[in-house]
Amino acid sequence: MPSSRDSLLRSVRRWLLVTVFLLGIGVIGIADIAYTVSDYADGPVPAVIGVTGGLIALVAGLRTLGTLSSTG
Repeated sequence: MPSSRDSLLRSVRRWLLVTVFLLGIGVIGIADIAYTVSDYADGPVPAVIGVTGGLIALVAGLRTLGTLSSTG
């Protein structure tokens, strides 16, 4: 039987994962803005930033879905 402390920690973990997911989406947006501001010329730097943000968002999103599906 889970205690109230366990459920509180699980809730905090979910909120942190959602926050990291949203930050990853924000990094993708910033990379898109950087690519647009550079007149579509400075491709590699915004691309690396966008891929990094995408990976962060993907991992955090999958972990969030994993914690939601394992709710006991």
